Amino acid sequence: MLEHSLQCGLSQTLGNKALSDDLAQETFVKAWTHISKFRGEASVQTWLLRIAYNVLYDYHRGYKPTEDLTSPQTRDREESAPEAGLLMDLKEALAVLNDSERLCITLQLMEGESIEHIADITGLNEGTVKSQLSRGKQKVAQWLKENGYERE
Repeated sequence: MLEHSLQCGLSQTLGNKALSDDLAQETFVKAWTHISKFRGEASVQTWLLRIAYNVLYDYHRGYKPTEDLTSPQTRDREESAPEAGLLMDLKEALAVLNDSERLCITLQLMEGESIEHIADITGLNEGTVKSQLSRGKQKVAQWLKENGYERE
């Protein structure tokens, strides 16, 4: 579960490992300091994912993008492994999604979460989760098609 959660965090931050680490640390600090508020109405995993979602949401609310020559995307372009190109393309495909679409897509496709569980984690109703998934998948498919990935 931890490996999948770390991959999910990297997807949400578009591969920015330092930011993912910072947000994960903040999530666990909040969980530790608020453990007395855990009521057991959901699994511990759902409770932690909800805290992580709130930490990510708070980050995005206060984030102001800037250009940085040493950004993760710049460093990724310098990687020489064959997988680096595919990884970079996947990051760019995820970047076309809004935060809610990216979160729903990541939770379903990378974490294997059900629509009901995604709704619990995000606080969205199931219909909204379904529409975020549908729109997100369409956007990613369109981006991939426009960038040379054809379905066979």
